[in-house]
Amino acid sequence: MVSKKTSKKQDLIFLKDLPITKLKPGIETRLHDPAKNLKDKEFIYKALLECLIAGDKEAFMEIIDSHYEALNKVKVLKELNLSRRTYYAAIKEGSNPSFDTIMKLLKGISKAS
Repeated sequence: MVSKKTSKKQDLIFLKDLPITKLKPGIETRLHDPAKNLKDKEFIYKALLECLIAGDKEAFMEIIDSHYEALNKVKVLKELNLSRRTYYAAIKEGSNPSFDTIMKLLKGISKAS
C-alpha cells in the first residue's frame, strides 16, 4: 500500500478569502474595545485572582502583559523603577520572576487608572 505524500507547506488563509456572513434582520451590533477592559484595574484584579486560584502562572503573566500593553508601558515602568529588560524577562513564557518583580508589576496596576 502506497502512502500519500502530504505537503509540509501550510495553506495560507487571507482575510479577503473568508466568506461574508450576513446577520439576520433586526440584529444589532456594537463595537467592542478590549483596551477598555484591559485598562480597568478592578477587571484585571479579578482576572489575576482567578489565575491564582487556578494556579495558572502563564495566564497570570499574560494578563499583566496585556494590561501594560493597553497602558503606556514605558511610562509606568519608569514610575515603578523597573527596567524593560526585567519586565520582558518576567513575562517571558517559562520564566520564574522574583516575588519583588511581581509585586512591582501589581503596584503598577494599582497606580494606573
